[in-house]
Amino acid sequence: MSTWALVLSCGALILLGAMVQGIIGLGMALVASPFIALIDHSLVPGTLIVTSAVLPVLTLVHEHHDVDWKGLLWAFPWRFAGTAVGAWLVVVISPGLLGVLIGGFVLGAVVLSVVRWKPRPSPVALSIGAFVSGVGGTATSIGGPPMALVYQHQRPSMLRCTLAVYFCVGSLVSLTSLALVGRLSGHQVTVGLWLVPFVIAGFGIAVWLRGRVDAARVRAGVLAVSALSSLVLVVRGLL
Repeated sequence: MSTWALVLSCGALILLGAMVQGIIGLGMALVASPFIALIDHSLVPGTLIVTSAVLPVLTLVHEHHDVDWKGLLWAFPWRFAGTAVGAWLVVVISPGLLGVLIGGFVLGAVVLSVVRWKPRPSPVALSIGAFVSGVGGTATSIGGPPMALVYQHQRPSMLRCTLAVYFCVGSLVSLTSLALVGRLSGHQVTVGLWLVPFVIAGFGIAVWLRGRVDAARVRAGVLAVSALSSLVLVVRGLL
């Protein structure tokens, strides 16, 4: 596949994913990662993490008034710990097995949310969510669902703003960790930078659509995206 064909095909997926994440706070890696892996497996997870670092910056430029700083201060140390574990696991175990484990954990949390669990951003929930997110985000490029589930009952603006700050820092930490263990290539970074205009376009469409989506639909979207990401990780790991 030529470079332009690769960029355009991946760009269409990134644009769609950026639209989803721009509305509910997460989802770009979920939408794009499985298909980009089929197009060129060497781009995962590096290229997805590069593009994932751009979208939260756009979110914060447009909307930054409702960040849960207290929760983030508790979550970040656990995110860093999870990132270190994720980078180590990328080297020592099968990515498929890791995906099955993380996917199963998140899917269980989604089921509890639908049945009876009403999580809040408590220290315990933030610690567990951030750690699992760090492992999953670094090893599979899909790390948003654990933290999104913790914030699912908060205001949509708090969900988006808080996750945006979290993703900004988390993406940079994950990229650094992958580079240190030799799993971030120049090809991944180059393609990721070529995909930035598609991220910007998708975010612009999301901002236009955002006012038409209420809090209940945002929570439903978080649960749906989290469940789908879990199934993607599990199925991809078993194949």
